[in-house]
Amino acid sequence: MEKIQKLIRFPKDLVEAIETYQEKNSIATFTASVLELLRKALKSEGLF
Repeated sequence: MEKIQKLIRFPKDLVEAIETYQEKNSIATFTASVLELLRKALKSEGLF
């Protein structure tokens, strides 16, 4: 899979929620957590 780098800024409360998700699900990195959450959201919308 080709990867494209993007720079984004997150609101502090969203970072905290993602970090909580990361810890609850034993995910190694913040990036992996964000990707998993994005995939789940896109799948639920039928877009992925």
